[in-house]
Order: sequence, then C-alpha cells, then structure tokens
Amino acid sequence: MDMGWLDFVPQNENFIIYDIECTLTPINEQLSANQQLSQRHELLSIAAHSYINNEDRTQYWVIRESTQEARKEIVTDFIKWCYDELQRMHIDEQISITCEQLRIEMGTKKWNDPERYKLSSQFYELQNTISLNILGYNSSAYDMTIILPFMVEAITANNVSSQSRNLIIFNKNQILDLSIKINQGAET
Repeated sequence: MDMGWLDFVPQNENFIIYDIECTLTPINEQLSANQQLSQRHELLSIAAHSYINNEDRTQYWVIRESTQEARKEIVTDFIKWCYDELQRMHIDEQISITCEQLRIEMGTKKWNDPERYKLSSQFYELQNTISLNILGYNSSAYDMTIILPFMVEAITANNVSSQSRNLIIFNKNQILDLSIKINQGAET
C-alpha cells in the first residue's frame, strides 16, 4: 500500500448477491385527504448466492405463513447465513495484523491531524478487503426498504456486536455498513 504498511495490494473477490420476492397486500389506508394507500408490499422470500474463497453457495428462505413474525424469521436467518459466509472467508494474517496496527497508530493522533486522515484512509481500504460485500440483485434500494424494518431485530436475535470484520450491504447510492460480529463466548 502507498504508505508502506503492506508490500502487496490486497484484494477481496468474495461477495453475496441477494434478491427478494414480495406480494402486494390490499390495505385501503387513507394517508391524507388526497392520498390513499391501496396495497402494501409484503416480503415472501429471500434468495442469496455467495462466492467465498472461489466456492459458490446458494440459499433461500420462504415465509412459512403470512405473518410479520415469519418475515422477521427469514430476515434473521438471512443475516445469520451472511455472517456464516463471512466466517468462511480466508483472511491473510498480515492484513489482520496491519489493520490492528493502523487502528493503534490512528489512536495516537489527534482528530484534526493530517497524518490521522491518511492512516484512516489506509485503514478503510484494508477493512474493505476483509469485509463481505452484500449486493441486492435488481433494485437493492427496493429490497433494502422491504427488509430493513426487520434488520435491527435480526441483528439483535443473532447476538451481534461491532467487534469484527464487516458485512456491507450496498443500497443503490448508499451503503449500509452493518459492522457486525455474532458473539461466540470469548471468541473475538
């Protein structure tokens, strides 16, 4: 990298692509004097494909009944599967060590120090090489809108914290960085 932290350029070819299917449920709800909502999009299923360490895997989840609880359940299972796929990624030990060294070095600099800015940029680049990018297949903005209400509960149900590599879900022009790790006892 350009500041000499590594003598090679790390790459990350691992990813997950997901897609959802929905149905339109009639609701006829009056939103205002001039607006009426006649249907609501309801999550039916999630399908995902991962490419991790040159290995392809496919998984799908379908609601067992037409309830919000069933929808929450498949989003929870999807997040758990994404985390499990993240755990399968082979990470170069030198990259992990360098990330920690950068974090420590950044901690010695003041917030407005130009050197901290450079270190932060390098840290961000390296973090991306040990993160798992999750991309919505067709309209990720639509997909994310449908599953986002269930995400917080899904993350909570999976005992998630922010102490490990990241799951990054791309949402059109916005990125949702879940920065998650499922706590597994003393394991970090």
